[in-house]
Amino acid sequence: MSYFTYVLGILLVVTVSHVTCDYQCLCSYQVELEIFAQPDPSSNVNGYMYEFDCKPSYTIPNLDPKYAAVGNNRELGYVLLSSNTQIQKCQGNVPDIDRVVITTAAPTTPIPTTTTTTPMPTTTTPTTSMPTTPTTPMPTTPTTPMPTTPTTPMPTTPTTPMPTTPTTPIPTTPTTPKPTTTSTPIPITPTPKPTTPVPTTTTTAFRLTTAPSLCPAATGSNRVSTYGGSCYELVNSTANWLTARKNCHSKGGYLVSIQTPDQQNFVSSFLHNMHMRLPVWIGLNDRAHEEVFTWDNGVNATYYHWMPSRYIQHDHDMEDCVLLVPLRRDEWDDIKCSGFIEGVPVSHPWICQYS
Repeated sequence: MSYFTYVLGILLVVTVSHVTCDYQCLCSYQVELEIFAQPDPSSNVNGYMYEFDCKPSYTIPNLDPKYAAVGNNRELGYVLLSSNTQIQKCQGNVPDIDRVVITTAAPTTPIPTTTTTTPMPTTTTPTTSMPTTPTTPMPTTPTTPMPTTPTTPMPTTPTTPMPTTPTTPIPTTPTTPKPTTTSTPIPITPTPKPTTPVPTTTTTAFRLTTAPSLCPAATGSNRVSTYGGSCYELVNSTANWLTARKNCHSKGGYLVSIQTPDQQNFVSSFLHNMHMRLPVWIGLNDRAHEEVFTWDNGVNATYYHWMPSRYIQHDHDMEDCVLLVPLRRDEWDDIKCSGFIEGVPVSHPWICQYS
């Protein structure tokens, strides 16, 4: 074997070992999509797909074309197709949690059965009637009634009433009221004291000044809250990440920066209290360098709360801006900063932070 052939063989082995297979998947671009147990909207709901979720798609013979079969927790689920769902190619291998092994049973040929009926001979056995024995009635014995004994009433003894003794009332002794003594007040003559004039002091009024409001740009908004010396404003409009960032900067703030688990818990509670269920923009992005994330205020990211499926999209290297998704346990997902995703505009609410 020549040296060239040996090197070529090694290159082929290395190349094949690094090949990944794409698979057919169904992706959702709506906030919440039910996964039914059967291709019937009245069947049980076994799970949900949220915005930008993708799951492996399976081909099922004779399936209603209004539905698609997807892998869900190692079993098949059925999703009602719409303009917000699309079949596409996902990179890598099918996740184990959504892998479903589909077996097709081979048709069976029925084996003919032969039934043979053999008549059984019938045998007649004569029956002999048993003689009947007459029954003799038993004689009845008359009963004699028992004599009754008359009862004699007991004599009653009269009772003599007890004599009553009259009571003599006890005489009462009249009480003589004590005479009252009237006291005559002694007149008191006040002695005037010399009065010393009290000098009056003139005070000059002044007004206390307070610290400036933490939310100067959000004045009048009822979607604000404070935490850790900062003001947080939920802007309930929709725009792409770049427009949302420009809006916060114009009011003296920046897109929210979440740098600790406690701050993540605060933002989650804030969105819950505002009844916000849609994904919202936060300041995290890797627009400068792929997978090197910084916040809109210039701080390098050290804390993350990613959702597990954020790498599943085939164009992940174009997803540079981050959303917080309330319906996915407030986890984060990176998507395109602007433009369209499969024909759907990238537009979401956002949170401004003022420090």
